Amino acid sequence: MKATRLPKTCAMVPIIAVAAVFLGGCAVAKLPLAVVDSVVGSNMSGINTPERAEWSPKNFDPSPYKKISVYTEDLTKRRKWDNDERAERILEDTFSGQLLEKGYRLAARSDVSKIRKEIEFQQKGVDGVRQTEPRGLEDNEVARFGKMINVPAVLLVTIGDSVVQSSYNGSVTVYEARATVSARLINVESGERVGSSSHSTSMAVRDQEDFIPAIAKAAKVVANSIPQHGSSALNPTTK
Repeated sequence: MKATRLPKTCAMVPIIAVAAVFLGGCAVAKLPLAVVDSVVGSNMSGINTPERAEWSPKNFDPSPYKKISVYTEDLTKRRKWDNDERAERILEDTFSGQLLEKGYRLAARSDVSKIRKEIEFQQKGVDGVRQTEPRGLEDNEVARFGKMINVPAVLLVTIGDSVVQSSYNGSVTVYEARATVSARLINVESGERVGSSSHSTSMAVRDQEDFIPAIAKAAKVVANSIPQHGSSALNPTTK
C-alpha cells in the first residue's frame, strides 16, 4: 500500500514545535513571518492580496480644491498615554506624497503645525496633560482651522483603530495587527464634507508592539483612492 505524503506545511508543524521546546523550554517561540504564515496555512500578511478603497462620491469634482491642507489625528489610546507620533508622521508622509503625485498643492507644513499646536492646547488642562480621551474633530472645526491657513479644503486623515492581537498554534505565537484609516475632505467655506474614503486591513507582524506596518498599509490604500487632480504629475508645496 502506497503511503500518503503530507503537504510540506503540515510536515513542518511538529518539527517546529519540537525545536521551540528544545530551544526555549516552556517559552513560546517567536518565528520569522514567512515560517509563521506557512505554519498557520494562511495569507494573513496580505502581501499578495490587492486591497482597494473607494472614494465617495464617485462623481467627485476635485477642480475647486487645487490647494489643500493635510491634518492627521490618531484616536487610539496609545496616542494619549504614550505620546507616540510615529503613526501620524506616516499618515502625513503617505498622503502628502500621494496628493502631490496626483496634482494637488499642499499648504506649508509650518502652517499645519500651528493648527496642531492650537488643537492640542485646547485638549489639555492647566497642567499640560490631555484631560480627555482623544476625539475626532468635527467637520465645522476642521473648516475653521482651514480658514486660518487660507486653503479651500482640508483633508482630515484619522487612525480610528489600531491593535495587535496574539494567538497560539502549538508552541508558536502568531501576532496579527489590525488598523483602520479614514480620510475626509472638508470644504472650508461651507464646512461640508465633500469626499471621503476608509479602509481596514490586517497583517502578520513580529510582536505585540509592531502596529506601524498595518497603519502604513491602510494609509496607502486610502491615499491611492483619492481622485487625480488635473494632468500634472507633481506640484511643489506652496510656501
